[in-house]
Amino acid sequence: MSNDERILEILVQLQSDMKEVMADVSGLKGDVSALKADVSGIKTRLDVDITKQLNLLAEGHQSLVERLDVLDEVKELSEDTKATVDVMYSVVSKHSIDINKLKAKVG
Repeated sequence: MSNDERILEILVQLQSDMKEVMADVSGLKGDVSALKADVSGIKTRLDVDITKQLNLLAEGHQSLVERLDVLDEVKELSEDTKATVDVMYSVVSKHSIDINKLKAKVG
């Protein structure tokens, strides 16, 4: 076999190998395109789901803030009521003492 024939044989083999490689690359390109479409769909779904969940979380947070505001108002009202009751207790106690003194003087 001459060098030219050997070179020609190698070139034919290389062409055959290149056709296989090109077919493999073409298949990989298809796979990559499918993966890109899948990833794009996943990203879109995640964006929608995460946005929805964040909105729900924000609504829940707002509800908690409103409840805390109400609890603060109730606490203030409770403290005011306790102070009023304490004053009334002192006044009633003093009046009871005064009434008992008056009763003792009268009778």
